[in-house]
Amino acid sequence: MNGISYSELEGLTSLLGGADAEEEERQLSSQVASKAGPGAIPVKIDPNAPPAVPAVVARGKVKDPKEIWDVDELPDYGQIEEEEYEDGRAVPDIEYIYKQAIGVEDAYLGMDPTGPNPSSTSCETLVCHVSLPGTTSMSEIQLDVTDKSISVLTPHHKLRTYLPHEVRDKDGRAEWLKDKSVLRVTLPIVRPLYDM
Repeated sequence: MNGISYSELEGLTSLLGGADAEEEERQLSSQVASKAGPGAIPVKIDPNAPPAVPAVVARGKVKDPKEIWDVDELPDYGQIEEEEYEDGRAVPDIEYIYKQAIGVEDAYLGMDPTGPNPSSTSCETLVCHVSLPGTTSMSEIQLDVTDKSISVLTPHHKLRTYLPHEVRDKDGRAEWLKDKSVLRVTLPIVRPLYDM
């Protein structure tokens, strides 16, 4: 069998100029592959353009790196002023009691799995008991309730605090328990998912 030897094949390739063409093609493909990517895109730079400036420049007060949050990030819960809080009057005790409306079917049958449960998330009403010893009548009490805070002022007591839940302050009611010297404030709780 007559075949072509390796030396004859090399001679034929050099005669036709194929070795140089293959080598050039390999080099060109390796150069293109190494330059392909976002950095290979040519960018025209305007020599008259101003120098690049950072997009965000911090101005004003410098934030402490040890702070967990900034005061501006906290929600506004009303106007309770700390400097006027200390005026020598005693701060009364306040007790929060949660109430919920339960029917016979809830108490005995427990058939509704989405109905009331023993947790405070099922409660509809917040009852605040404010103990005011030394106060004799409701006329001595100045009461102010907002959707997020309560303020109780008497000649001997001063209480200004936030409520644990947002309430419907216009639908609330207050009563004076004379025998216990307790002001009872009953407020409906605002439940965003259920309160339509």
